[in-house]
Amino acid sequence: MSGNYVEYIILCGKHIDLFLGCSKEPSNNYVQVLTVISDLFEAVPEVPVFHAERYVSGFGLWTGKINTLVYNYHPYRSFPVLMMEVVPWYLRLYVHTLTINSKGKENKPSYIHYQPAKDRECPHLLEMLIQLPANSITKISIEFERALLKWTEYPPDPNHGFYVGSSVLSALVPSSVTMETNSTKPMPLFNRLFPVIDPSVYFVRLYTEALLVNLPTPDFSMPYNVICLTCTVVAVGYGSFYNLLTRTFQIAEPTGGVAKKIANVIRRLRGVPPI
Repeated sequence: MSGNYVEYIILCGKHIDLFLGCSKEPSNNYVQVLTVISDLFEAVPEVPVFHAERYVSGFGLWTGKINTLVYNYHPYRSFPVLMMEVVPWYLRLYVHTLTINSKGKENKPSYIHYQPAKDRECPHLLEMLIQLPANSITKISIEFERALLKWTEYPPDPNHGFYVGSSVLSALVPSSVTMETNSTKPMPLFNRLFPVIDPSVYFVRLYTEALLVNLPTPDFSMPYNVICLTCTVVAVGYGSFYNLLTRTFQIAEPTGGVAKKIANVIRRLRGVPPI
């Protein structure tokens, strides 16, 4: 229950004391306050016994960390969880940085399988079997490095980021009420990891939130600038060379100077043909 609900209930309790002190018989306001309190208690959602959260931490566009929080709110029973992570190849996982902590202590997985990724072929595959202590929060963290893609591999909106698929958590969650087992087909790996069949537990599969990770993005305006500059240089160079090849040259006859022109003017005035 949040602090706002508690403060509101305390305030309503003060009003109830005032109503009781003023009148021995319950009034309409008193009934309304009780109705509001009962509605508040019914509005508070019940926290599930087993759920998970996932987020990315870190700063910059070089390294980061994937964090997964797995909650076991059962008061006295622990149970194992099979976690599967599928991470794209452009996030280079550092498996040696994998840490699992429960209640401030290291929690070593009883089963782990890792298949490294191949660039542009297949993603990372990480599977772990983790024991969740009763009434605890288990934090799973692993660091990664962002890869630099080719400029043709970016989507139309690269600054929006790249989506990373959800983690899958499978567990046999204990319950105080006996529930019917599901009708899923038995799997060899699941039977080997969860050999005990207890009617008081039920199978749960969770999918965490998808992650949005930013990758180093080049300046996509540079190809446009390079194209413009290259076309300008080619146009100037090729235009000058083509002009030299296609121009026709003619020999011009030498013309007289200023003195010859003055002499011709004088000869015309005298009626003598020009030189």
